[in-house]
Amino acid sequence: MIMLDLKGHVIGWNLGAENLLGYKEKAIIGKHFSILFTLEDQKADKPRLELEQALETGTGDDENWLVRKDKSQFWASGMSTPLRDKAENLLGFAKIIRDLSERKELEQQKDDFISMASHELKTPLTSIKAYAQILHRHLEDIQETEGLSHLTKMLKQITKQENLIRDLLNVSKIQSGLSDQQIEIFNLDQLVHDTATELGATAPTHAIKVEGQTSAKVNALKEHIGQVLANFLTNAIKYSPASNTVIVRLSEDKKNVAVSVEDFGMGIPKEEKKRVFDRFYRSDNVKTKNLSGYGLGLYIAAQIIKQHGGQIMVESTEGKGSTFSFSLPVAK
Repeated sequence: MIMLDLKGHVIGWNLGAENLLGYKEKAIIGKHFSILFTLEDQKADKPRLELEQALETGTGDDENWLVRKDKSQFWASGMSTPLRDKAENLLGFAKIIRDLSERKELEQQKDDFISMASHELKTPLTSIKAYAQILHRHLEDIQETEGLSHLTKMLKQITKQENLIRDLLNVSKIQSGLSDQQIEIFNLDQLVHDTATELGATAPTHAIKVEGQTSAKVNALKEHIGQVLANFLTNAIKYSPASNTVIVRLSEDKKNVAVSVEDFGMGIPKEEKKRVFDRFYRSDNVKTKNLSGYGLGLYIAAQIIKQHGGQIMVESTEGKGSTFSFSLPVAK
């Protein structure tokens, strides 16, 4: 446990912190707690964002790499809680750190296996799809309607398998921090409009309305942020079959730009909201059991936004609909 003042400087350091992080109490008192974060997380302003989240929601928690005195790193969970007096005046923060190195190692082994298996599955599936497409064209030429019907269904199942393998590979890349794309500064407003237009063209049952605007730009992997938007919109359409409208809202302040996607569908039971961003989590709700999905889309979205120093949120009322939103720091 670590005690911090209003600005994040260490004012208390127990024996557990000394054993875990290597600093004696006298050596660390007065230093800013950002010294425990990696340089990448410091540049992304994660220490400040954690304390801001604690003030806004009551707890600021995250899982990330922390740095010991000897510069070695370990995977940890951290939770910061505001400390107040009886008059509700802010006194500082209490931060609890837990070493999750063993769990992280097991997860890494699992991710390595998933990555290897996905790569091995991808090659033969690509060949199967190619031969199926050739056969599809042949059956079209000879007008073999019954065979075409069966082959079309087969191609749909192949596409589902391709999507699953793609998601598994994305999980592996996100966990390892690898990406084939380059970070760039771009206008989020334009990306939202483009994504809404593209998905709207493939979903004639729903009208996607974009409200608000922002001139703010973000510094991010454009394709990944587009993937988060597409996931939100696809889910909004999928889980609101009785509705015909999805609303996308844009907003900004001096530090962040935010996007929210609201649907008027099934909603999420209160007890399940905390788990919707967990890997492989799928609701047991009877209404959603027959809907396709592997529980990876929202997990990937959450990891993407976290890696960009942003926040991802959900508000939902069962039977009335859900609003998924994320915010990103404005590009400096």
